[in-house]
Amino acid sequence: MKYCVLLMLIPFCVGADPSCCMPRQATYSKFTVTSQFDQNGFHSFEKKGKVYMDFDNKRRIDIVRKTENGQSQNIVAYTDYNIGKTYEVVDGHCTIKDALLVNGSMPANCFPGPNARNYYIGRETLGDTLTDVWRTDLTQSHGFMAVMHVSVKDCLLMTEIDYGTIQGVKIQSTTVLSDAVPRIDNQNVFQVPRECHHQS
Repeated sequence: MKYCVLLMLIPFCVGADPSCCMPRQATYSKFTVTSQFDQNGFHSFEKKGKVYMDFDNKRRIDIVRKTENGQSQNIVAYTDYNIGKTYEVVDGHCTIKDALLVNGSMPANCFPGPNARNYYIGRETLGDTLTDVWRTDLTQSHGFMAVMHVSVKDCLLMTEIDYGTIQGVKIQSTTVLSDAVPRIDNQNVFQVPRECHHQS
């Protein structure tokens, strides 16, 4: 059990931080709003769709629709961390990227994780769900910091706020995850998109 007292307006806590591990495989609906500031100025966009996370096999795939300035694009981004590649298809056109530049190594599924600097912030209620809040320093591997809400009951990721600088671009991104299922029903979703076969 953790006890917290207020000393000179600074919370001081005694006891162990909570710990939990997200499901080894999970499916989420996601909605992301991202703001960027680069040499061309400020702009923002939204992404809405599905994300499949497979920590056992170190892979993930995002199937989303991106909307920016009233224009929409369909995006499939399959990342295989075992070979360090991200296959991204935007409206039928494939680009293969270095996964270490796009996403870094796949984060651990446990809090606190073994390879990241995690700091426990406390507990908050999102809607009717009690969550633990973690701040994770991913500046060395990913280029940004992340604040994550994880459900206390089953350690499902609820929200993630990322902020930092990636390849000279300042970003802030807020993702809300819902309809969480602690499994992936169709394992065939993890395939290199056919549009990328001639490049892989």
